[in-house]
Amino acid sequence: MLQHLTYYNTASNQIGLSQIPGTRIVFYTKKFREAPKYKWPAAVPRQSHSLMLRSNVGKGNLKKSAEESGGGEGGEGRGRERGEGKGGGGRWGEDGEREEEKEKKKKKKKKKKKKKKKKKKKKKERRRRNKNKKKKKKKKKKKKKKKKRRKRQRRRWEQKIKR
Repeated sequence: MLQHLTYYNTASNQIGLSQIPGTRIVFYTKKFREAPKYKWPAAVPRQSHSLMLRSNVGKGNLKKSAEESGGGEGGEGRGRERGEGKGGGGRWGEDGEREEEKEKKKKKKKKKKKKKKKKKKKKKERRRRNKNKKKKKKKKKKKKKKKKRRKRQRRRWEQKIKR
């Protein structure tokens, strides 16, 4: 489960917190960077600050490792090119025309295979996107329902107080 931290506005800290409704802001640690609406209040619990810093450090390390792995892949690519070069040396022994025809045939075959792969990918991506859209719609609906329910409860509560 996500660990949630609560922060309070500085103004509400000076006056009693319970007196002002809606001053409490709840953050989920995973969504730190995705919430620019809320500015950091002056009084922040130390633990949360260290948590944020730690999450930053983790992300940095991940990026570095990804770059390193990318370098490794590049190395493999170079190896393949070298292999092609070796093969090329043997091909030149045959007639120039024959060799060109073979290469053309190979290119045609490769193109066909690529197209098929792309179609599969598109289908998968579309499916994933559609799933995400459905999830978003469901979330929105839930949020709306929650808002309505809260509004109703608040109205009832206010009427009770007036009586």
